[in-house]
Amino acid sequence: MTGTNGPIVEARRLSTHFGGESSGLSRFLRPKLPVLRAIDGIDLVIEAGQVVGLVGESGSGKTTLGRTILGLERPTSGEVRFAGENIEKLGTHDLRLLRRRMQMIPQDAAASLSPRLRVSQLLDEVYDIRRTARNARRSPADLLAMVELGPEHANKYPHELSGGQAKRVSIARALAMEPEFIVADEPTSGLDVSAVAAIVNLLVRLRAELNLSYLLITHDLDVVAYMADIIVVMYLGKVAEIGPAEGLADRPLHPYTQSLLDAVTRPGEERRTKLAVRGDIPSPRFPPSGCRFHTRCPFAQPLCREREPALEESGLPGHRTACHFWREIVSGSLPAGC
Repeated sequence: MTGTNGPIVEARRLSTHFGGESSGLSRFLRPKLPVLRAIDGIDLVIEAGQVVGLVGESGSGKTTLGRTILGLERPTSGEVRFAGENIEKLGTHDLRLLRRRMQMIPQDAAASLSPRLRVSQLLDEVYDIRRTARNARRSPADLLAMVELGPEHANKYPHELSGGQAKRVSIARALAMEPEFIVADEPTSGLDVSAVAAIVNLLVRLRAELNLSYLLITHDLDVVAYMADIIVVMYLGKVAEIGPAEGLADRPLHPYTQSLLDAVTRPGEERRTKLAVRGDIPSPRFPPSGCRFHTRCPFAQPLCREREPALEESGLPGHRTACHFWREIVSGSLPAGC
């Protein structure tokens, strides 16, 4: 399903940097650290009703992008528009109203739930914080039913829930304000295979029933390939590749995307490119010059160290990649390790 009502989220030239300045006594005790460039000039459009999957290694900036879109982190530059409204230019009242329409499912569901409150109190807390009138609230039983939990769970404490149940409660909290857009940060992390399948199917059903749009942040390429309309591959704060889920999964153009897909090839399947990502991802405080992936890329050329590649159309609708030599890599005329 693709959106038909126009963009619900638009990020333009979006950057979020941290640090770089010392204050007080710290100025004398330690040198100023370089700026941490968590996200660095990202353009992203999410249509209404669409699921955009965001993948990449830890340290790529995925969660920071999600938090910046929600207004939980302030961008260093660029802008985020939600349903056409520039979030940075909204007053306190309008921003409060807007926050009802966009919610987050946290990565660590158990840690996000206060251990001192029962599930019913955790669900009511969402309304209490926003001072929602009693007649405008869903009951805990109704919210639990939405995420396929019985009313008996309302009296439990978080430590009495399984990992899958805690994740469902966190989803119920996100749904309480009837949002239009949800950032789902690693919604299946820490769950066993059966629980992963159940949560994925729940999110798919909720999307269809409530016409939700998702930014799906995940390391699980199987999940993103199953749920997403669009896949965005991030590396060190930049978009390496973006395209329709089916086309990108079947024909990855960027060597980083190829290596990510290789890493999840199932036993008995032939690996498509036999690429291996060398070493660890560099620090976002010290990103490499030129193409940020060149320090780990088996196809790197001198140009890759000197000039940053632009996101380039591949000839397929909506499929773009940031690699100087993607044509040669795909055709096999530029072998790895040359």
